[in-house]
Amino acid sequence: MTHYVLLVLHILATAVWLGGHALLVLAYLPEALRSGDPRLLVDAWQRLRRVGVPALIAAVITGLWLAWDWLPTTPLWFNTELPISRLILGKLSLLTGALLVQAYLSLRVLPTLTIHRLPRLGLCLVLQVLLALTAVALGSGFRYGGW
Repeated sequence: MTHYVLLVLHILATAVWLGGHALLVLAYLPEALRSGDPRLLVDAWQRLRRVGVPALIAAVITGLWLAWDWLPTTPLWFNTELPISRLILGKLSLLTGALLVQAYLSLRVLPTLTIHRLPRLGLCLVLQVLLALTAVALGSGFRYGGW
């Protein structure tokens, strides 16, 4: 697969995942907070997961493939003297953060969700959006050879 095709798939998958979370934060979270009903947000989150999880998996796979395309020797990914490896490490760090937030959300927040814990759910969703936006911004550095 060519680098360009991988890049387009990566961007599309990221856009779907990020767009779904942004929709939750901007549309469903305020409505759930106003109404006092966490089910509104949880139901929307469950529906969006059917598209969001495959999109995230596709983004991770294509992202790793792109990283390997840039630096085919995986140990070079951890050589911080190379500008491209700093970008790869940055994106991997942001992915790790997003996965940790997702694990916390799934294991600690959702099982005990009440109206009083709804802001915590909102915070997790906002953190995921911010992490993804930062990854998108960081990804633009590949065009210019890193930082």
